[in-house]
Amino acid sequence: MRVFLDNEPISVDRPTLRSAFGAAIESASGRGRVIIEVVQDGRPVAGELLADPPDEPVEADELHFTSVEPWSMVHEIMHEAAEALEVAAEHQRQASEKILDGETDDAREHINIAVSIWQQVIMALQRSGQLLQLNIEDLKFGDPPSSISQRVEGLADLLVELNEGAARADWSAISDLLAYDLQEQVGIWHEMLVQLARALRDEHAGA
Repeated sequence: MRVFLDNEPISVDRPTLRSAFGAAIESASGRGRVIIEVVQDGRPVAGELLADPPDEPVEADELHFTSVEPWSMVHEIMHEAAEALEVAAEHQRQASEKILDGETDDAREHINIAVSIWQQVIMALQRSGQLLQLNIEDLKFGDPPSSISQRVEGLADLLVELNEGAARADWSAISDLLAYDLQEQVGIWHEMLVQLARALRDEHAGA
């Protein structure tokens, strides 16, 4: 089995996915890069296999690993998170409308989706900080500037308020949170994520 990292051959101890993945990660890390894709004989390797690569021999002719600089990956993560917030905004809007129509069960479904997206966005920020080896929560945006950690705390407070309102079945309060407070958060966070992506691009352009 031949193993390549960015089209350059690398050596592995054993013809297994675990050995190949370990060798590719070590080689990429040595160049300050991260693995973003693994292709086996022309077909992408499933993500669940990469989470815990098997150590059995692989029936494959070639494994190709692709790597990028961490900032490039984070740039993409920020844009994807910003796009996800647009989906969250739509679910928040629909949830508020369902509440006004008395369709609270349908509203709960939209709320759950929106909250899940917010949680994924926060996780994306945390993952980005790890990739950049940077305490990303200390970065400040806006006018007046506030840190990402402050924005996370503010969002968390609103989500707790949303959860408590649902527990009390206080649908009027929930509708207001969804239609106003959380929609405002979408705009604030969307701008912050786009600014962060732009700052990364500008910092590394031509580097």
